[in-house]
Order: sequence, then C-alpha cells, then structure tokens
Amino acid sequence: MGSATPAALPALKSNPKYIFFTDFDGTITLQDSNDFMTDNIGFGADLRKKGNEDVLFGRRDFRDSFQEMMDSITTPYDQCIELLLKNIQLDPYFKEFYGYAKANNIPIVVLSGGMTPVIRALLAHLLGEEEAKDLQIVSNHVKARPGKSINEEKGWQIEFHDDSGFGHDKSLEIRKYSSLPEGERPYLFYAGDGVSDLSAAKETDMMFAKAGRDLVTYCEKENVPFTTFKDFSDILSVVTDVVSGKLSVKDAATAAVIKFNMASSSTTVAKQANFAIDPEQALKASKALLAHIKKTAKDNAASSSKKNILEAANDEQSLTVSETPIWLTVTTKRHIHDSKALKPNKIFLPHPLNTDNDSTICLIVSEPQRHYKNVVASEEFPEELRKRITRVIDFKHLTAKVKQYEAQRKLLLEHDIFLADDRIINRLPKAISVFYKNTTKRPIPVVFGNKKPKDDANKGKKVKKNPDEINCRPVTEVAAEIQKAIGAALVNLSPSNNTAVKVGYASMSGKALSENIVKVANEMANKYVPKKKNGVKSIFVKGPETVALPIWQDAELWVDAETDVIEKGSEQAKAIEARKEQANVGKKRKSLDASEEEPKSKKAKKDVTDGNDDKLDKQIAERKSKLRNAKKAAQSAMED
Repeated sequence: MGSATPAALPALKSNPKYIFFTDFDGTITLQDSNDFMTDNIGFGADLRKKGNEDVLFGRRDFRDSFQEMMDSITTPYDQCIELLLKNIQLDPYFKEFYGYAKANNIPIVVLSGGMTPVIRALLAHLLGEEEAKDLQIVSNHVKARPGKSINEEKGWQIEFHDDSGFGHDKSLEIRKYSSLPEGERPYLFYAGDGVSDLSAAKETDMMFAKAGRDLVTYCEKENVPFTTFKDFSDILSVVTDVVSGKLSVKDAATAAVIKFNMASSSTTVAKQANFAIDPEQALKASKALLAHIKKTAKDNAASSSKKNILEAANDEQSLTVSETPIWLTVTTKRHIHDSKALKPNKIFLPHPLNTDNDSTICLIVSEPQRHYKNVVASEEFPEELRKRITRVIDFKHLTAKVKQYEAQRKLLLEHDIFLADDRIINRLPKAISVFYKNTTKRPIPVVFGNKKPKDDANKGKKVKKNPDEINCRPVTEVAAEIQKAIGAALVNLSPSNNTAVKVGYASMSGKALSENIVKVANEMANKYVPKKKNGVKSIFVKGPETVALPIWQDAELWVDAETDVIEKGSEQAKAIEARKEQANVGKKRKSLDASEEEPKSKKAKKDVTDGNDDKLDKQIAERKSKLRNAKKAAQSAMED
C-alpha cells in the first residue's frame, strides 16, 4: 500500500487490504429507522411502499420520495430519537462481525441514506459509545427549520449530503477508493438492502444484498452480481473465507445467489434456478379437463327437455362449450405483489386467446391522435387489422368527449377490445371509471413509444421535451404490438397469494391448451413470483364449474420457515403485538362501567315499549277498521 494517506480517504489510515462499506437501516439494524418513523408517526406504510416502488422502477428519484417521507413526520426530533431507541434492534451478529473486522484490520464505513445524528445515537445505544466513535459514517444531516427549534413540532428537516437524485449518492464515496491505482486499491465489500443502495450496487468488488428486499430485485433486473444474506453471520462466513483464501473472490463475486450451509463454515455457490413445469403433466391435465367439460355440456343438453337454440352443427362442440374459459391458478407462498395494480401485465401466448377477426378495436393513444390515425391508415399497416380498428383517440380528446357516465357506457358498448398506450394507461382509472367496473373490457397496455437511451450525464435532471418531437415506433412494430396484445394472457397482480390467469377456451385442442399453460406458468413463476421457484406453492388448471386439476405442487409450505414462521411467545411475536397496541394509542375505548351499563339501557327501552301496548293495540284496531270500510266501499262501487 502507498505510504501517503489522503485526508479524503480516512479508511486507508491503517493501510488495510479490505474495506467493508455498509448501509445502516435494515442492514446493521433489523428495522429501518426512517421507515419506522414514517409508518408510525408519518404518512403511513402504504404511501411509503408506493414511493419505494416508484424509485425501484425509475418513476421518480429517491431524493424526492425520501423528502416526502421525512416531511410527513412532524414529531419533535428528541421525541423521534426516544421512539427509535425503544424500538430499533441491532442485527444479532453485527457485534461479532465488528469484532472480527477490527481484529483483522478491515475498516467498516457506514454509508447511509438516513441521517448521521440518528445513526450515531442508535449505534451508541446498541453497539456502545466507544465502538460507535470508531466507525466512519457518511450520511445526510438534520437541521432546524427557519425560525424553529429542532426539538419542537415541525421543527426539523433533512439536509441532504449532495445534489444527486439519491440525496446521498453512496457510489461517490466508494469511487474514491475504487479509482485508486493497482497496488494501492483495497478489496471493497458492500452490504445493503433497499432502494438507497442502488447507486452503490455496481461500484464494489463484492455486493451483499439482504434476502427478500428491494436491492435483490434491482440487482437481478440490472444483472449486477450479488450474494444474499439473512444476517451478519452469513456475511461473516463469506468474508472470513475470502480473507483466508478458502473462497475464490472471482467465484463469489460472479455468483447470483450464495446459499449458506449453517451446519459448517463452508459456502456453496449457486444460481437461483429458473422454474419450469413438466409439459407432459400439463398435456395430461388439459386433455382430462377438456374431456370433462365437453361431457358435462353434452349430458346437460341431453337431460334438458328444451332444445338449445345455440347448439352448433357439431354436437360435440356447442357454442357454449367453445366460449367456456380455462383458468390457470397460481398459488404463492407470499403475496405476489405489494399493492393492487390496475395496469395488467401481458404474457404473449403461442396460441392467441382472441382469434375473432370480426371483433372491433379502440386505440387510446398519447398525443397527438392524428399521428396514430396516420399510422393506422398507412399502406404498411396490415389491411385486415386496419378494418378491425374502429376508433383512434388520444387521452385529451377521450376525457373531453366522454365525461358523462352515459357517454362512457356508450363507448364501452361500441367496441370489443380496448388497447391503451402504456404512457397514459395509469391515468385512465380516474378519467374513465367505467372501464374498471366491467373487467372483461379493461384496457390492455401496449408499447407504442420507443425506449429512450439512458443518458448518465442528465441522470436525475429534468430534460425539456421538444413539443414537435413524436415518440412513436415504426408502423410495422405498432401493428405487431397490437396483434400480440389482443391475443395475450393478462396477469392482474394484487396483494394476494392466489392469482388466476385465463389461458384458453374449451374449444382448443389439448396440445394447444397445454402449450399456453406451460408458457404462462413458467413466465409467471420466473417473472412475477417473489423467489421464483421457491415462492410457488401450487399450480392448477380449471374451468368455471370444474374441480382444479394439479399441474405442479411443492411440499414445502414456506419460503423460509425460520423467517416466515414466528414462534408464539417469541421476541418477534411480542414486538408485533406491541405494534398493534401502539396503533390504538389515542383512540377512545369504552370503560368497563360503560360496558356493564349498556344492557340496562337496552332493557329500559324495552320497558318503554311494553308500557305503550294498550295505545298501540288501539291504533292497530283503528287502521284495520278503516281498511275494512274502504274495501267494502270499493266492492259496492264495482257492483253498481
């Protein structure tokens, strides 16, 4: 190592061969302190999760999302610290890892998207004051709002570390070390769990991502090599093997997933396997299901005394049978999605669902609609498909012309299929609610715009759009997108462990249906199910009124029994119960005296009713007498 140590690189003070960078919230601690405050004294978990999801999929910057989270917290700063000290817990193996790192000259640098004073207070409480001073912390800060004290209501605010879209771009600190010349550059580890760690993911030699968290999703999406960990005992095992030379650095860094054998100190490197069902089992189930549906329809027709006017020329396949949908039900061990998504996902099938050449299509596009009308009218656009497109309208004209509910219903009845540009489809539920009350005609998303290349120089900055520029794919690609979309299987994700997807109709052959089942089942498991194969509990195929036939089942009920199943009376169970009780703080509850007096008041009401029986009987008798007199008068009038 070089003898000179720049002041900007304090981790090189002891000339280490390794440096361990780590996130704080949710990594060193079991809970995220910022999430805890937001969920309990801020705007709540639902809005926070929505913000994290927007960041993860590039819809907004982490800085803006985090700013909203912190601004929603109005509790004085000292009370926030007091709340966190009572509820935030340290990873049970971090102290052991800290001791190992110190003994082996591995500096630990905390890079956090949180706030330095909060981290210092928690580390001093959980790890020890001297140990907390020994750790370098690079993070955001806290400052008083203008004209206020930090310890009064709405008195503090976050002060970001830099001007990046992250608020604190962790990669900037790591890059100071990674850019050192060979011979002076140490080996760099990093451990993290969430969206604030995205900028650091590509900068280190070895990335540890906490199992089941957002960082794993990001690394998989961006093909960033990573190793998963449950707690710091997993990290300690790998770092020990790397430092001692037992585990090859190259093999560890390029593995997609590292599975740890907790019975020994050895480490097994493996990639997470893709899910694939047995095509033979799918074919067997498909043939059995189709045969049962046709037999049931035939038996029902034979037992009915009335002739079925919709009976087709072929007795074995009536119109009713041909329209019977076949559903694939995927049951997962955890919820497949955190929130209900109104925008469906598409799976393109080898045998399209919609083969009716007479069905009409309405295209809802982004502005300007004239450009897309010209695309459909172009000579390059297929003639047969053009005949089916009966309307092209952009969002601006749509909302102006169909404001009234009756106009929306008329639009719905005029077309069989609705396709909407994915750039505007998320605005439809609020503007055209009728689409989402009739789920059979919910708009299908289509991609008409070209994906813009990433510009690292303008990352995090708002780029002014050219009003004359129209972002639209070539005519042939637009036509192909429409053709694929109208025959695709639609996957509607929601916070549930059971998802049903239409994969065909009873009019299909067994082979065609089984091929659709295989495509949907494999893509669902590998693309949408958390933990892929390990997250799937069972897959069945069924008709509307049939039993479900098994395609695939897993004997294991849990993704991870150690984390998914909580023992009754354990510390985790007590913590959950404590949070439930805390959620009721400030809500009025009936006193014991009031609850005892309640039956008496009901009895008193009954006594009042009993006391008026004579008066009530008299009123009933008078009404009956009037009705009898009226009836007699009506009969005499008819006789006259």
